[in-house]
Amino acid sequence: MPAAAHFLGLELASDALRAIVLDDALDAVASEAVEFDQSGDQLAPVEIWVTALDVLLENLSQKCDLGRVKAISGSAHNATVLWSTESAVHLANLSPLRPLNAQLTFPTTPSPGVARATGAGAFLASLFLGRWSAASEAEALWRSDVTGEVERFGGRVLGTVSPYFVAKYGFDKDAFLIPFIPTPLASYLAHVPAPGDAVLAFGHSDFLLLSATPNMNFEAAKAEVWPHPALEVSEPRRSVVVLSSRNADVPRALVRDMYTKSWSAFDRLVAVVPPGGSIGLDDKLFAFWLLQGEGHVKGIFRFETGVKVGEFRDLRANPRCLLESQILSMRVRLGRLVATSPLDLHDSSHLPRRILAVGAAAAFPSIVNLVGDAFNAEVLVSDTLLEGARRAVDGGWFAATAASALSPGGAGPGVTVAEGAGLALSGGSGATGSAYLARWAWRRLVRPDEAGGTFESEVRATLSRRVRLQRPGGGLVRTRSHLVPDDDFPGGQNIGGADGVNGAGGSGTAAFVPITSLATSELDSAIGFARVAEPDQDAFAMYAAQAVEWTRLEGLLARALV
Repeated sequence: MPAAAHFLGLELASDALRAIVLDDALDAVASEAVEFDQSGDQLAPVEIWVTALDVLLENLSQKCDLGRVKAISGSAHNATVLWSTESAVHLANLSPLRPLNAQLTFPTTPSPGVARATGAGAFLASLFLGRWSAASEAEALWRSDVTGEVERFGGRVLGTVSPYFVAKYGFDKDAFLIPFIPTPLASYLAHVPAPGDAVLAFGHSDFLLLSATPNMNFEAAKAEVWPHPALEVSEPRRSVVVLSSRNADVPRALVRDMYTKSWSAFDRLVAVVPPGGSIGLDDKLFAFWLLQGEGHVKGIFRFETGVKVGEFRDLRANPRCLLESQILSMRVRLGRLVATSPLDLHDSSHLPRRILAVGAAAAFPSIVNLVGDAFNAEVLVSDTLLEGARRAVDGGWFAATAASALSPGGAGPGVTVAEGAGLALSGGSGATGSAYLARWAWRRLVRPDEAGGTFESEVRATLSRRVRLQRPGGGLVRTRSHLVPDDDFPGGQNIGGADGVNGAGGSGTAAFVPITSLATSELDSAIGFARVAEPDQDAFAMYAAQAVEWTRLEGLLARALV
C-alpha cells in the first residue's frame, strides 16, 4: 500500500517563514518556523528569505518524511522581487551540494539587467520549481507592478518540484506545485468561512475578507476583489472582497509606547475607559492616526466635543479611541460595501453575523469585545490561538517593554522573551490555508471521484470528522485545529516585566488575562473554533451613533477642512 499523502503549506511573512505539513485528514504532521532577525546590519530581505528556506526545510526534514508530500502551495505578504536575466539559468542548475543563498543573487533596484518582477508568492514558488513561476491571479491584482505570466485557475498545476529539493531534502520528484496566493487570502481559506462569516486578520496590515455578493459597491468601500483560489474549472466564479488598512500596527505600537508600558496595560486601559472615551452620550472622543497619508491629509488628529485638539484631556482615552477608530473604519467601509443607499449605520441586517478573528490582537479581550459590539456579531478564534495566547502570557510576550507592534514578531530588538512567543500569536494561518489548498488540488487530480461540493464544504466536512472524546462528566475534547503550528508555541519561561500606565495616571502589576472561550456550538468546536465575544444590540446602537460622527469627521479630514 502506498504511503499516505501529505501536503505542504508555506507562509512567507515579513517576520518569519513558516511551514506546516498536513495529512489527508487535515491533521498536522509537522510544522516549522524561522524568524527573521529584524535588528542591526542584515542581508537584503530576499537573501534572508532564501537563506531561511534552506534552514526551514532542513529542520522540517528532521521531523517528517518530505518524500510523502504530494502537493505544495504557499502564501506571501505584499512585496516585489526582481529577477535578473541570468537567474533563470541559475534556478535551472541548482546544486544540492551548496545552499540556495550561495547560488542566487537578486537585483535590489530596477536596471537593464532585470528580466522580470514578481510578487513574493511567485518568487517562493519559483524557487521550488527551479524556473520562473506564473503568479496567481490574486497576487497579480495585489501587486500591480509584477510582470510575466498569470495563472487564472487556482488549482492548475504549475509543475513539479525542482531536482534540487528532491536531492537535498528527499521530496518526491512528482510532487507538484499550484499557484501561491496572498497571505490574507490563505488566512481566509484556513478559516473556511460559512455564509454570513467574515475573516478579520490583524497584523502588520489589517484585513477584513468576506465572500462577494451581487450589488456590492466596491468603489465606495475602497475594496479589492480577488478571485477565490479554489474553484473547479466548471464551477461558477466566486470572489473574495478585501478591505485593508495598511500598517495598522504602527499606530497601535506608538500608542502602546506613548501611554502604557506593556500590552497587558494597554488592554486593561482599553477595558476600563468608557466607549468613546467618555461616559456622556454627546461628547465622545475621536482619533485619526493617518500616518500613511489619506489623500492630501497626513498626521494625527484628535477631536473632543467636536473640536480638534492637540491631545485629549484624559490621556487614558488614547488606546481605546485609536482602536475604536480603526474598527469603525472597517465597519463604515463594510457598510458602504453591502448596504443599500443611503447608508444606515444603525442597520446590522447586511453585516456578517460572525467574525472569525486571527492575529495577535485577537488575543485581547478588549479588542474582540469591541469588534463584536461594533459589528453586532459573534467573534470566534481558533482554539490554537487560545492556547497560543496562554503560552505567550507564560513566555512574557505581553509584558515585554520594548517598542513593538501588535502584530506577528515578538517584542522587538533588545528584549528577551521566551523563544517563539510572538509566533505563538502570529497565526500561521497562511501556511495552513495553503496546505488546505494543496490538498484540495491534489484530490481533484488524483481522486476526482471523491471530490464534491465547494472547497469550504469539503474542508469543513473533513475537519468535523475528527475523533472527539468525551471528558469525564460530559463535554467534548476537540483535536487541535493547527491554525498555529504547535512547534512555534513559546515555552513556560516566565519573563515578567513592567506592567503599568505611562503618563496616564495609573500603574499596576496585574498579569495579562487573554481571551477565554465562551459556550461554543458543537460544530464550531469540532472544527477547532471557539466563541470569544457575542453581539450586544445596545452596544451596537451606541457604536452606530459614534460611527455617524466618525464618518462626518472623516469627511472633513478627507476634504482638508480641519
